[in-house]
Amino acid sequence: MRGFIIALALFAAHSAVAEDGLPPEIQAKKVGAGVVFTDQKGMTLYTYARDDVGVSNCKAGCIDVWPAVLAAEPAAKVAPAWTLIERSNGKQWAYKRQALYTYVKDAAPGTSFGDGAGEAWFVAGQDMATPPEIAIGRSYLGRVLIDAHDMTLYTADTDKLKPRQVADASAKTVGLFDLTSACTKACLATWKPVPAPSVALSKGDWSVVVRGDGSRQWAYQGKALYSYAGDLAATETRGDGKDRIWHAAVVEPAPPVPSWVTYEASDAGELLANKDGFTIYAFTEAANKARRSNLGAPATCDAECIKTFWQPVLATASDKPIGNWWIVKTDDGALQWAYKGETIYTHSRDKKRGDIMGTRFTGSKAWHTLMRSGQKMQGMGGN
Repeated sequence: MRGFIIALALFAAHSAVAEDGLPPEIQAKKVGAGVVFTDQKGMTLYTYARDDVGVSNCKAGCIDVWPAVLAAEPAAKVAPAWTLIERSNGKQWAYKRQALYTYVKDAAPGTSFGDGAGEAWFVAGQDMATPPEIAIGRSYLGRVLIDAHDMTLYTADTDKLKPRQVADASAKTVGLFDLTSACTKACLATWKPVPAPSVALSKGDWSVVVRGDGSRQWAYQGKALYSYAGDLAATETRGDGKDRIWHAAVVEPAPPVPSWVTYEASDAGELLANKDGFTIYAFTEAANKARRSNLGAPATCDAECIKTFWQPVLATASDKPIGNWWIVKTDDGALQWAYKGETIYTHSRDKKRGDIMGTRFTGSKAWHTLMRSGQKMQGMGGN
């Protein structure tokens, strides 16, 4: 029974967020993969990976960009998961002893421009309950179910589930489903069922299905789960769309992109490009200040430098912000697209689709490509 007890404990632990007594300054917003925390204005909250447990290492300079979420005095009594960290200007809320912050570049409630910033800042929250064999990972498709090896899980349109009929409600087969699957024999070498322990039972969106050979398999929202042998690295999604029946198990889709965004292949992976296929780059002002001279370029890229080498990706008056994409007004009154608060450009030296000459323009990370994977290009700044 140990496996079943562990499974129940895990489900209960992950579900506890909704029942936790929240501090008055904080709200929990339900999303596909669980809940995220916001302040009372709806602004996303973050944790900092370089904080120590129960300690904030975000000090002068950092705290101007990532303001601490402070408690009112006196602080309310809340669930044990919520604690306070002493700061010079008050007490900062922490969830599970991780300090909480907002981000000054978030443009409006619901935006999360800080997620992944510097590979150290991440949206604060709690993932939904999963069985011990399954977790949630990130892919360019969004948040996906992954196995114990961090490999993306999939479902098949052709699978059919039917509740198992039993006469005795106390029988071990209660909560099981019989699976009729077209994936048998040779297919199972490519699509590997996610095994469920013999003691596991169905709970909520999670079901235990019994295959024709008697083996047990996990299912989510009525769809049996498989890993794909063609995926070579964690959270790859090469199997998505295979044979028009296989789909990655996406629990929270990636934020949408503007209609003009296209994807272009490069040696570094798929890049985001404009409607004509030219690579787009984000400009990080803070990194620009530390930029060093390279290839005869000036030590800093001032307005004249930008005018000479970089073309802003302009928006029209009818365009609307979407997902992580926002519209800002330039000094000359034009409308320009920005990604996660960073303005977007193409580069004058890129002459064909997939060119990335802009990455060689500077020795700093002031200019960086946007990758479809959401990961940074090797040696360059991240998304």
